[in-house]
Amino acid sequence: MKILQVFDFFSPLHGGGTVDVMTKLCNGLTQNGHKVTVCTSYFELDRGFLDTLVGINFEIDHNLFYLFGVYFTPGIRHVDVRKYDLIHFHCFRSFQHIMLS
Repeated sequence: MKILQVFDFFSPLHGGGTVDVMTKLCNGLTQNGHKVTVCTSYFELDRGFLDTLVGINFEIDHNLFYLFGVYFTPGIRHVDVRKYDLIHFHCFRSFQHIMLS
């Protein structure tokens, strides 16, 4: 199964529990034979952390700005959601969710 995980930013330092849950979920899904992609922005991106995640693909887009809890990432609209069997939004009220819905 091809699974897309969507979150505003993927940084364990700033994302806390949500990033920890996503990491464990992605690792478990990958170990069970699923193709996992994380769709996120460059905001506070920790490249060293990403390098530790084996077998997980990333769709990373430039974050234009952050304002009042909104991570504005207009480039995310290029993600072709039709190629995924399942999309998991980790933040219901987000710009990414609106753009990919």
